[in-house]
Amino acid sequence: MCIRDSIYTLSGSSDFHGTFNYYFTNNTLTARTEFQSSLPTAQRDEFGGTIGGPIVKNKLFFFAAADGLRSSTVSSGSSIFETPDFLAYAKSAFPNGVGTAAMTMAPPIVSPTANIETVAQYEVATPGFFAPPAGISPTLDIVGTGNYSITNSRNGYQYSGRVDAYLGKNDRIYGDAQRLDLNTGGGSNRPAMGTPSLDLSTFANTNWTHTFSPRLLNQLGADEARIVGANEGTPAPVSYTHLDVYKRQLRLCAESRRSAVLKSASASSYCASCA
Repeated sequence: MCIRDSIYTLSGSSDFHGTFNYYFTNNTLTARTEFQSSLPTAQRDEFGGTIGGPIVKNKLFFFAAADGLRSSTVSSGSSIFETPDFLAYAKSAFPNGVGTAAMTMAPPIVSPTANIETVAQYEVATPGFFAPPAGISPTLDIVGTGNYSITNSRNGYQYSGRVDAYLGKNDRIYGDAQRLDLNTGGGSNRPAMGTPSLDLSTFANTNWTHTFSPRLLNQLGADEARIVGANEGTPAPVSYTHLDVYKRQLRLCAESRRSAVLKSASASSYCASCA
């Protein structure tokens, strides 16, 4: 199977023109399904605009666009957390412990308020799971259940610009560039351990079209894309050209066809042997 992406952009014209758009929705404007008693809190704002026109009348034109996104959703849940009393005990008994440092640096989003268990109750619930430290009070509250809400955000911007030049009636050259910045907030029941994601992508394209006749023309173009993701450890831009992608697509198509032929031949051999 071959996959090929196509991106279409507008060009400017001999007249200045532009647009503006805004879109808003939230949970109060959204209908729930038959299986939902309520909807989580959510809000989405999208806004953008375009402008285009001549740089040199009838010869050189520009077009630019920008879009923005502000989106957030609220999700709820419950988890088992350590109690403030247990954290105070850990700081006193094990001030340099790794566990103490972890609980101090990444405290839970809420303190537990239900199903509180003491050391003695936890030992009964998890027999042989751990040996309590010497001297710890069996009546010390250590864990419980906390209910919380998390806000997850998704914010981004996208920009694009294009310039078209007409060099006589038979030649047109254009250049186009696009940029996408997307920031996805990773909510967590321990806020300090949240993992927001920042994704950046840049795309550039240029093309020259020469018309020989109403039935014959030639196009020469080049593309470049740079994509950087936030979960790569050490982000490294990935660039490729239009010709490289085309070669890879041809190779992928050839391999796919070859695989299909081999499978067909194998099936035919199997059927012949069965007969």
